[in-house]
Amino acid sequence: MKLFRTIFASVAILALILSCFYGCQKADENNASESASPEPTASQAESTQPDVSPDDTPEDEPAAEITKPGNPNYTSETVIATVNGENLYWDEYKYWLASSLIYGGYDPSSETDWDEELYEGFTFADYVKMDALDSVKLYRAVNSKAKEMNISLTEEDIANINDVINSQSAQFETEEEYKQYLKDNYLSEELIRYLLESSCYYYNIFVDIYGANGEKLSDDDVYSFADEYQVLRAKHILMSNKDGEGNTLSDEEMEEKLNNLVRMKAAIEASDNPVETFHSVMVENSEDPGVVSNEDGYQFTTGYMASSFEETINGLKDYEISDIVDIGYGYSLIMRLPLDPEQQLLSYMGSGSLRYSAANAAFQNLTGTWSSELEVVPADALNDLVLSEWF
Repeated sequence: MKLFRTIFASVAILALILSCFYGCQKADENNASESASPEPTASQAESTQPDVSPDDTPEDEPAAEITKPGNPNYTSETVIATVNGENLYWDEYKYWLASSLIYGGYDPSSETDWDEELYEGFTFADYVKMDALDSVKLYRAVNSKAKEMNISLTEEDIANINDVINSQSAQFETEEEYKQYLKDNYLSEELIRYLLESSCYYYNIFVDIYGANGEKLSDDDVYSFADEYQVLRAKHILMSNKDGEGNTLSDEEMEEKLNNLVRMKAAIEASDNPVETFHSVMVENSEDPGVVSNEDGYQFTTGYMASSFEETINGLKDYEISDIVDIGYGYSLIMRLPLDPEQQLLSYMGSGSLRYSAANAAFQNLTGTWSSELEVVPADALNDLVLSEWF
């Protein structure tokens, strides 16, 4: 479910639910291209966009007391805070604490330096507690907005949620095994339903405002997004410095390839229609393995491709062709292209067309605003919470 923050990847059952359930059902058309030759170089930055929550926080049967020495007696009836006057209970908050840890690359069952100062007076424990509360707020905010907008779950939503929950429980031989699995992952069946229903609300609001593929977003907003993230689009003819088995070619072999590319460039420049000739030469000769699935070129955010490739594009005007460039894994002849709102955007922020990505970013900002407007009043249980007694 690419609209939503991927924290659920930390919990096996919800990773399956969110990647297979709505991700496949609702957004297949936004999947990324299978290959992109100018190799990505930036580290992946996850979207910070989560799902949302119903107003009535699920209440389980009182949880068993944890036997760790010094642990306070927190149960599913323990109120951690109020969010816009509604109670936040321990079971839900504990799930978000664990998710915050695992999403950050930590194992909740291992030793953690909770007292590490991230900055003066603010410890790692403070951060995890705040991050978990932020997730709760975002869920509540979007759910509240769904009610305000008269957006509800469809019959298909409800049926699919039931199917997912039933299929998950059916994987276990006994009910005891299933319950233990949920407990080990800081979950309950009620909480799973709560999260899935919230995801549906989130998606349905997005569709209502922006359309399933962002089609309701204006071109001006799309290009504004493209300017902000320095989106580029280009196609290229690559002469690779590797053979078909991945072995590095000799200097003599690369010199021959360079000469071939020089001849291609001369033929393109001498043609009556350099743009069409470039495309034909690219399809017939480029050694870019992604050319088959990306004949219209690559559209990407700055930092996604190799720096030499991006720098060359930045020096070109639309439909202008570069000199031959060594891009680190071969010689390339590059033609810059105008942006296309409907074409795939290659980005570490997610996948989908440029228009869809712009709508997704706009929705993140919008839901963040909704979340910031909520009033949160911590209860004593939150103020007294010592994370080292739980994880």
